[in-house]
Parts: sequence; C-alpha cells; structure tokens
Amino acid sequence: MDTALLQGSQYFPFSFVDFYEASVNADLEKIELLKSKMLEIEEKIYNVGSYSSKYIKTIKSALSAMGICNDFVAMPFRKFDEVKSNRIKQNLKELNILEPVHSYINNKT
Repeated sequence: MDTALLQGSQYFPFSFVDFYEASVNADLEKIELLKSKMLEIEEKIYNVGSYSSKYIKTIKSALSAMGICNDFVAMPFRKFDEVKSNRIKQNLKELNILEPVHSYINNKT
C-alpha cells in the first residue's frame, strides 16, 4: 500500500490530507475507512497493465483523464492503448475521483 499512497497523492491529494489528519487525531475508524479506499484505488487503478512500467503509465493516463496533462511517456515506454486508458478513466469515475477533480479545476478557473 505504500506505493499507492505515494503515487495516488498526485491525482487526489485531498484524500491524503484526510488520511494525515485522521492519523494525527488517532481516529482509527476513519483511518481504516481511508485505508480500504486506498486499497480499492490500488486494485482498480494500479493493476491495469502487466509490466513494471504500468505505474508511470497509470499515473499519466489518470492525469490525462483529468485534463491535467497528456498521457505521453518517454522512450523506451509506450503509453497505454485506448482500451486500458478507457479502463483507467472508467475506474476513476467508479471511485468518484474523476468528477470531484474536474469540479475543483473548473471552480478555480
């Protein structure tokens, strides 16, 4: 789970602030709830793809789905194909991550 925590903070930092605050306040119930959410994110997002390059591809694909950047990855890697990119986008929607980020970005501009 450590890897998911570090990587996931790039596209939904608000959840990690909640995790930090629950830890500081020793709110074990909230920590368990957030931990299960992080494990679900790890399963639905980071398990797309088969090689070790899937982690960078996942981050780039997720950030691209959010409109933050494109999904280009440098050689020797290749970005996810359309099927995997769409799976990432759908999983972000199912996790209710995609829409809050779009709302936040649109309210800031």
